[in-house]
Amino acid sequence: MADQEKTGSSGHSTDAFEIGQLVARYALAIDDHDTDALAEMYVPDAEFIGLSDTPQGRSEIVRYVREALTGYDAVSVHTPHSSVVDFADDDTAYGIVPCHVEFAQDGVQMILAVRYYDRYVRHDGRWRFGSRRLEVRYASPVDGYSTVLTTAPARL
Repeated sequence: MADQEKTGSSGHSTDAFEIGQLVARYALAIDDHDTDALAEMYVPDAEFIGLSDTPQGRSEIVRYVREALTGYDAVSVHTPHSSVVDFADDDTAYGIVPCHVEFAQDGVQMILAVRYYDRYVRHDGRWRFGSRRLEVRYASPVDGYSTVLTTAPARL
């Protein structure tokens, strides 16, 4: 109980649910290439710490994502897994979201395990991303997947 009071986690179950919905809707927006929905998921001055760039602000984040998505051959599947959320206060929280991603690029089907390190901010009455950092735990062509966990991790 003392730990719950310290982290503010008691009484934040509705907030945690809403943040979980944000994370799920993000994956759907990416897979559907719905950049309008994606833009609304970020606060105006948000940042995305990607693999090749760190865009600042909604429009730059959307530009970065749109550019990344043009490299996909067709369909992608982003599957977020159970995540953790810790509340700093009533309007700020931090989370880690493990996720698997499947897509094809240049005819090669890929599977990735990633983690998102998030800062969530309540803005205009809704939880949104204040920042999101992408970490790739592994990336492998599907035909090499059988050994991806038996070799040293290649963090990108």
